[in-house]
Amino acid sequence: MVAHLIACPHCHKTEPVTRHGTNRGGTARCRCKDCNRTFTPAPNPRKTSPQREAQVFAALSERLSIAAVARMLGMSRQTVYDLLKKTDDLPPLATTLLDLKSDALEIDELCVSKKHNRWLWLAVSRYTGQIVAATVGGRDWDALERLWYALSHRWRRRLVYTDGYSVYAWFFSAWQHRVCDKGDGGTNTVEGVNNALRQRSGALVRRSRASLARSTGWLWRRLCLLFDAHNRRGQYRFDRRRKATQ
Repeated sequence: MVAHLIACPHCHKTEPVTRHGTNRGGTARCRCKDCNRTFTPAPNPRKTSPQREAQVFAALSERLSIAAVARMLGMSRQTVYDLLKKTDDLPPLATTLLDLKSDALEIDELCVSKKHNRWLWLAVSRYTGQIVAATVGGRDWDALERLWYALSHRWRRRLVYTDGYSVYAWFFSAWQHRVCDKGDGGTNTVEGVNNALRQRSGALVRRSRASLARSTGWLWRRLCLLFDAHNRRGQYRFDRRRKATQ
């Protein structure tokens, strides 16, 4: 049966176009006999339900690769990547933070890849454990500067607790900076956040190739998903403790 009114999107001819079965969704397919290519004249893209999206985001918040998430949920990897792009619409970290009258910052850097000089820098609330700001870059002054100016002016007036890495001493003023010796527990909060992120992201596991499988942009999208989930869990724990003490 010849479909005279359907034009091939590749060669733009109509006469040699014929029916060519259906795709998995049941939509009709056509084939152009001139260029021998198949196409769907009226595609009907399947939309992912909100429940399905929630399952994907929950799986991406665990130590699973993109391929593993696709296999587990029975979808293509491209669909998982398309859903991962929605993390660009997540609310800023500032909107997920608890507002305390007195607080301080703990800053630390987490190695993603020494070979490629890729580090995750975190600024964490000392009293709530929430992630205030983060950036990915080298282990140098420029990355610390990006992290610092990603903070709001209110946070930049707080005390800062770090380890003895020399860049911190060069960057911060003496009145604001508190150096914590190894083993004294002064940076336990940010180190605990580092460990929690390593448990939930294969890209942050030591000697892992997962961080190099895609560009820094894809790594950052997965990290933003983890940051948002971590801060919301922190809100829940803080509210539960506050209700228990009332």
